[in-house]
Amino acid sequence: MQTRRRLTSLRPAPERRPKELAISDDILDKLTWVFLLLPGFICTSVIGSIVELPQWSEFQLTYYSVILSIVTGVLAWPVAEGLNWLVGRAAPAWRLKRITYLFFGVSVAFAVLLGVVLGAMAQRDETLRIVRAIPGMPPLDKSSAKRPLVLILGVNNKADTEVRGLKTHGMDGRPAHLQQEKAYLRLGVKDGPTYEGWARSFAHGDAVTELYLSPACRVDDKSGVVSVIPGAGVIVMESEVSFIELIDASASECRRHFFR
Repeated sequence: MQTRRRLTSLRPAPERRPKELAISDDILDKLTWVFLLLPGFICTSVIGSIVELPQWSEFQLTYYSVILSIVTGVLAWPVAEGLNWLVGRAAPAWRLKRITYLFFGVSVAFAVLLGVVLGAMAQRDETLRIVRAIPGMPPLDKSSAKRPLVLILGVNNKADTEVRGLKTHGMDGRPAHLQQEKAYLRLGVKDGPTYEGWARSFAHGDAVTELYLSPACRVDDKSGVVSVIPGAGVIVMESEVSFIELIDASASECRRHFFR
């Protein structure tokens, strides 16, 4: 009996496994929905950091996020399956966890990439340009998601650094041999002077704010004489502007004063 007791005491103690955290099914369901919708909200946030989004309601934000989550999920699933296959075989339980982790990580990566692409397209108004190119879409021929001033100035501003301006985007309705890529602005202020210059900065949203012209000149309304503003430029409140003329850069007298 003593020998048996000694042998029993020499046996290793059973391994104690840490208790798994008990999570209710209700909490797991909520966490699953959070992980499924998170890529859509990430994509929306990336788009909002590139272009100013309208003031959406909570329902609209959720609706678009769900759609973007579905799109990113459809794109991410084949990639996650391919990565899981490349990693190699595993036990069924671990394989399920691994494909879940891969799917979520790839979905987030696609959400960021898709947000950058859609944000850039929205900033350039490319979406409506593609729709306009489809035959049988005459109602959208002259429509835009942006205010005309914001759209035109945004397109015109691109021509300052790249050859994609008013002519390339189809914003100039003159015959092709008269069209140019960029234009200077001549704008009249209510009960004030007339200015001419390059729209260096302006608001991209729906709010009426300011226009910053640089370089800029003052135009005499009676004689038409253009005089240089001795400084970086002029800031004009958009609400005080009565008219805006788009003058070809090659024909702008203000431009000639600075770039001879």
